[in-house]
Amino acid sequence: MIIAILGPRQWEKPCCSEPDTIYNIKVVVYKDIPLNEAQALFPVNPEQQQDYRYLEYSKALTYLNQHIQDDEMLTTLKETKRKIVESLVQGQCHGRQQQSLQSI
Repeated sequence: MIIAILGPRQWEKPCCSEPDTIYNIKVVVYKDIPLNEAQALFPVNPEQQQDYRYLEYSKALTYLNQHIQDDEMLTTLKETKRKIVESLVQGQCHGRQQQSLQSI
């Protein structure tokens, strides 16, 4: 379900992956900065297996609000939403880059 909003992984591995393979994908939620700035701060790097997805703040909250009704994901989604709101709205991070970005 989340692939629809984040897209597939950023690079292909040389061999086929198993269906239960877990990828270390980080989601960068950005606010009040352009996408290309968020991408420059958190670049995808296949050699270091760094795979970032970029999600604009309002889209992140819309997705979370729509899916928080799912009892199975409720605790995880609420915690994720809390982290995003605290970090990007209440300004607990220091510096412009950190106030406008949150990697979760």
